[in-house]
Amino acid sequence: MQALDRTARRAFTIAMLSVVGVLLIPVDHARGSTDSDSAVVVRLNTAVPHTSVDAGSESELLQLMNDARAERGLPRLSMDASLRFVARGHSTDMATHGYVGHGTLAGISFLQRLAPVVRHGLVGENVTLAQTVEEANTIFLASAGHLHNIMNPAFHRVGIGVAVAGPAGVAVTEDFAE
Repeated sequence: MQALDRTARRAFTIAMLSVVGVLLIPVDHARGSTDSDSAVVVRLNTAVPHTSVDAGSESELLQLMNDARAERGLPRLSMDASLRFVARGHSTDMATHGYVGHGTLAGISFLQRLAPVVRHGLVGENVTLAQTVEEANTIFLASAGHLHNIMNPAFHRVGIGVAVAGPAGVAVTEDFAE
């Protein structure tokens, strides 16, 4: 029975992530863009007291994304150190505080997190909680919104953050920019 409950909770979480896990917004901080939709947060019972960043999994996820882009004739995304720093911070926060979303439990939005590194242009974000980065990639490619971010030809840079989330697997953030 407990296995069924865990499976049901996982299915619900994946369904919710399909709703809140994708964000695509044109950014112009000089004009004061609003980002109320980017503050959506889904609390989960997955918090861990300590986490670590998994750089190997970040590289693996970048390769998986670029393989999928190559199959469609799109150029490779390059890992951007500034976007990666922001993505790692968000994944770490999601893992240690037990939530998934574009905002944080402290009320910091996606655009507020990216403001120091992206001043204008189109940005996008994918977030999920998965057992592995392979599963995260499968979730992203199976969802129209997530797939749109990965395959968007306007995006050339990505920052990927993968944080170990204990029994819940990994918290993943992909931040995209032109």
